[in-house]
Amino acid sequence: MDLGILSQVVTTFQAIEVDFFFNLFPFAKTVFYLFAFFELAWTLVQWATRGQSEAWPSLLSSFLPLIFIQALLLGFPLFVGAIPRFFEDMALEASGFGSLSPTTLLGRGLALGVAVYSKLGALSPIWLPSGMLFRIFPTLLILVAFGFVTIKIVQIQVEQHLALGLGVLFLGFGSSRWTWGMAKGFFGWLVDLSLRVFLYLVLLGTTDILVEDWIRIVERSSAFNFLAMAKVLVSAFAWAYVMWSLPERIANKISSAWVAEIGNPYR
Repeated sequence: MDLGILSQVVTTFQAIEVDFFFNLFPFAKTVFYLFAFFELAWTLVQWATRGQSEAWPSLLSSFLPLIFIQALLLGFPLFVGAIPRFFEDMALEASGFGSLSPTTLLGRGLALGVAVYSKLGALSPIWLPSGMLFRIFPTLLILVAFGFVTIKIVQIQVEQHLALGLGVLFLGFGSSRWTWGMAKGFFGWLVDLSLRVFLYLVLLGTTDILVEDWIRIVERSSAFNFLAMAKVLVSAFAWAYVMWSLPERIANKISSAWVAEIGNPYR
């Protein structure tokens, strides 16, 4: 079975990320300077109507965010791209997991499924229809559990490449009070994505230990030990549920609270 196709999907989007960025970067700069012009023009109108004493704070509140957003825009791969990489590096250091590889993860599920399939073979001959079902059904359950988590890993990696490829355009809208919401939404998306990558990697650090324990339980138990088999199946599904739901819930709560604190810097 060629499991490398999953990593090829991620690699394809990694290449597309670069193409998206270079294609959209000129448009992002155009959008940025266009709305920056409108923002500064509006500031000058306020200067003329409010007087110099009241206009200076408004002028500073326009210039400082523009300088900051322009620096992020021009150095997008260096500054913005470093945010998810920073969280990923921290998670790898904390968990000891090699990489966020869907192929590796599904391969470990396949190893566990093969161990269960082989052990159950001693109980019922494969040439009997009931024996075939008895061996395949638990194996498929394990593969489904690992498959769901693998799909989630592929999704988050593809999403990460899309964010770093398309995000430069959203950041370009951060140059005025009227379009700031798009840049703010992008920052929230990026932080949420980075936290999910961090949490997935931290949780995946336990996968090797769990799979080794499950394989050891299967190999040491007899084929008639249904309790041991049930323990492995239930544990695998419990692990899959935690991996599927917990990182998203935690990341969403943290990123939502952070984004809620960000106001419009031009007002």
